[in-house]
Amino acid sequence: MFNRVKFGFGRVLLLCMLFALAGCDLFSDGRVQIPTSIISMVPPPNYTISQRFPGLENTNVDGSFTINVFPQQSSEALGELFGSRERAEPTLNNRGIHVEGVETIPFEDSKILLFRGWQASEDDVEYEKWIGVFIKERPVMVAFQEPRPGILTKAQVMEAFASVRFDVQVHDQTTRPQ
Repeated sequence: MFNRVKFGFGRVLLLCMLFALAGCDLFSDGRVQIPTSIISMVPPPNYTISQRFPGLENTNVDGSFTINVFPQQSSEALGELFGSRERAEPTLNNRGIHVEGVETIPFEDSKILLFRGWQASEDDVEYEKWIGVFIKERPVMVAFQEPRPGILTKAQVMEAFASVRFDVQVHDQTTRPQ
């Protein structure tokens, strides 16, 4: 009888511990759903969901990850345009973005090119700029910027881009950040 009670108590204790752990962020990677978009990502340190636009921001340093979802019919054109530095650089230059290099990150069964460079603001502040286009159900452009010298390292920026996941089932065009 004593062994049955001891065994039952152990089970209850184990279940309580599992429920307690399930309620904490111990097993969470910190992933957040980006409102009004079809993606989620893991924010870098001090970046939170923006209340002003679809994306993440750090208002202390004027840094942001902006998310733009494009119509499905633009997938092929955007895929070709951002498929190589030779094709993307003239378009980015026309928009004032000076490409300094290209990084590659894995995305599902393929790779994404991240175009890394800088852009000057109207008041001559030089911003670090990274752009990547992810194509799955619909194309999504993720753009990062921070005034130079930024607080995020190259590795942290690449980790944030590499954390992008499509979460189509939670997309709602009517929901906007407050």
